Amino acid sequence: MSRKSFHRMFRTFAIFAIMFIVVFVPTIGKSDGDKVVIVVRVLDIRALSIDGEPYFKVEVTADGQDIGAGYHSMEHGSEIVPVWPVAYMSGIPYDRDQPINIKIRLFFRYSPLGIWKECDISKDGKGVDISYDVRSGEWTGEDYLNDGNGYGHTSGFEDGNYEENDCEIWFDIYQLRGGSSFLNPDRLTLWELVNVYNLDPYQNYAIVDNDGDGIPTSWEDKYGYDPLSYDDHKNLDPDNDGLDNVEEWMTSKWLSDPFSQDIFVEIDFMRMWNLNKMCSFPEKSKYLVWRAFAKHNITLHIDDGCMGGGG
Repeated sequence: MSRKSFHRMFRTFAIFAIMFIVVFVPTIGKSDGDKVVIVVRVLDIRALSIDGEPYFKVEVTADGQDIGAGYHSMEHGSEIVPVWPVAYMSGIPYDRDQPINIKIRLFFRYSPLGIWKECDISKDGKGVDISYDVRSGEWTGEDYLNDGNGYGHTSGFEDGNYEENDCEIWFDIYQLRGGSSFLNPDRLTLWELVNVYNLDPYQNYAIVDNDGDGIPTSWEDKYGYDPLSYDDHKNLDPDNDGLDNVEEWMTSKWLSDPFSQDIFVEIDFMRMWNLNKMCSFPEKSKYLVWRAFAKHNITLHIDDGCMGGGG
């Protein structure tokens, strides 16, 4: 493991631990068990029409109120993976029948002291506006399930204009309750566990396969499948990208989506015999290649060692 990877892993663990203590532990101690914590997490940020190696900042509001945790990237580059959730809301009634209007905005600058400029991450305007249903844990609006570009994925290229400081982001919104894991949440809401699935609300279903079809309950619930009814996922490929649903689930840690086309490419390096140096795949090359695919709503995933292969 490289020193950079070690520091990133350590920082991730430390920040998650702090967030858990500050955000989740107080909710567990309350006798009022019908409240949940809603977490907004940005999973990945990619530049599409921003040259160089920018710094990024994320802002999140809910019903007009700032709920952000003050995220801005300590590192710079054309792709940034945030190491902690960017926003949260606590004390939300689990059976709230009014949706929460969430807006996600992304900003960039080229130096730690530079002026922030807003990125385009939406097909309408610049920021992403979605309506979150507390009961089901689903959202609609400028991003929704089976929209062709990925659930929890938006891109400034979706509007057909490719020169507006465009970026793409992957995000997730989930709830924490007594029994769920902060580091590995199962995404099932307290309301649907009690009223839809009749399951134990104090169990974590992130890796539990209730119907025995090879895919955990949590993944099936997120993508609209009934987690209590068997599906032949090995023979289902709704986006026709060559990955069946089992493979989509197995690669979901790298942001694969069953309803949006993904391409995985492994890059292997060789040593230059005359210089005794390892070849590498430049970040600029990644940027140019994934930008070309993004124009067609196809996500390119490059494994240069970051996924366990390549390198």
